[in-house]
Formats: sequence, structure tokens, C-alpha cells
Amino acid sequence: MKALGFKTVEHIRDMSDQAIQRIGMGGRQLKGLAEGFLDDAARVAETNRLAKDNERKDAQIAALQMQVEEMGRVMNERFAELQTLKDAPSPLLTTIPGMTDPAEHARQALPLDVAQSSLGDLARPSRRQRRSQGAEQAEAV
Repeated sequence: MKALGFKTVEHIRDMSDQAIQRIGMGGRQLKGLAEGFLDDAARVAETNRLAKDNERKDAQIAALQMQVEEMGRVMNERFAELQTLKDAPSPLLTTIPGMTDPAEHARQALPLDVAQSSLGDLARPSRRQRRSQGAEQAEAV
């Protein structure tokens, strides 16, 4: 094969019909074997590339799963913290009304008639209404 100028398997695969005739019997079979060998080598290279790609993806998936588990753990911790805050008694409800409010202190210190609201007069009828009611009563008599 060296004498005919074939140095690689690719040269044998690519040889012409004229070169096959110079080899003699088995030339076509040799060319077929070279094609099969190179096809197998290409498939093996592709298989190796895909295997490496799968390993890389598996490592990436494992890292992502670890992140998801960590995030789930942190979420559960935060949820537990929120639940304890939610279940804790309210500081507003545990204080005694009027103990911290200065206005409430002042209202309790004043006599009862002064401590009433200035808006208490709203329920009483106005002067005009009282006059008109008095006029209605006088007419009814």
C-alpha cells in the first residue's frame, strides 16, 4: 500500500477505481473496510462527545437540585419564623388600655362631666328645631 502511495485509512477510503484495479483482488473489500472503520470511528467520537455532554448536564442538574433543596429549606425556616410571629400575642392587646396614652390619662383625671366629648351635643336638637317643636306642640293643644 505504501508503494501505491496510500499512507492513511482516509487515502484508502478515497481511492479511485483505477487504484483498486492496481491493488488487485480484495481492493474493493479493502476500500469497504476502510469506510466501515472510519464510520465506526466517527460514531465512537460522536458517542464520546454525547457522553461528555450528558455528564456535564448531569452535574449541572445535581447542582440545581442542591440549590432547590437549599431554597426549600430556607423557605421552610422563613415560614416557621412567620408562623411564630403570627402566633405570638400582639403587644397592643397585652397592654392595659390607658396606661400609655396621655390623652386617656387626662380624660380619666378630669371630673366626669368635663371628660365627656364636645360632640355629645350633636344628638340634641338645635334651637330652631326646638322652636319648631314648641310651635307644633302649641298648635296641637
